[in-house]
Amino acid sequence: MGKFQALHEYIKKEVLLLLQSYEYKLIDTDEALEPSQLFEADRELSEKLNTLQRSLEIEFNDDEAALKRYGFHKIVKFFNPAAPASFYHIQIEKKWKQVNDPDKVLQRLDEELSVWSNAYRKHAYKELEDNKETDEVFIKEQKAIIDTKIKEAAQECKRIKDNFEEFSDVRICSKGRAHNYGTVHYTVEDKKYKKHLSSKLPNVIYYKAQYRSNNKLDEFLSEAENVFGDVWYIK
Repeated sequence: MGKFQALHEYIKKEVLLLLQSYEYKLIDTDEALEPSQLFEADRELSEKLNTLQRSLEIEFNDDEAALKRYGFHKIVKFFNPAAPASFYHIQIEKKWKQVNDPDKVLQRLDEELSVWSNAYRKHAYKELEDNKETDEVFIKEQKAIIDTKIKEAAQECKRIKDNFEEFSDVRICSKGRAHNYGTVHYTVEDKKYKKHLSSKLPNVIYYKAQYRSNNKLDEFLSEAENVFGDVWYIK
């Protein structure tokens, strides 16, 4: 285990240990996804998380590759570490990815293949191994079929890359597999933000409950549009 990975694992344990002392909201959005955990951070928790982030990322010394792979964002999704939110609410929305730009599509083909093949193999193997009534010969045959399908996909990926200019249109789009995701809408210093909740990492929002003096009013203002003066409306 390398230096950065070891430090990442240590900070991760510290973060998870810290969060154990706090309650969280469990947000169930889609049967295909794990429920999201959302923690409301007070000032103390926010400061401790910021300290852990600094102690981790200062070691990267501007190493962008290490930061991308082992940064704090790979441990916890902390929406607003700098200042508290005065209001927030959760919405469930459908989400999918779409990449149309040819250069970006070409750059992402290998990554898409890797993500798909790993997930497909893991899921298909697990289904076979979890079926106690399936004999070993059948499992071996099915695994060979699965591996062949992955090899065929890799060959097709290479064909697309090698002959990219010959295709009239190549896109990356997951709309056919769109899932419901939790989205947190929050306000920090009069600015509105919208971020997706992670189903794989703990989510944290720095929130000061005492700021919310009128729940219904704050909720209205977070959704409304200022027409002029003190006139607001929701379309």
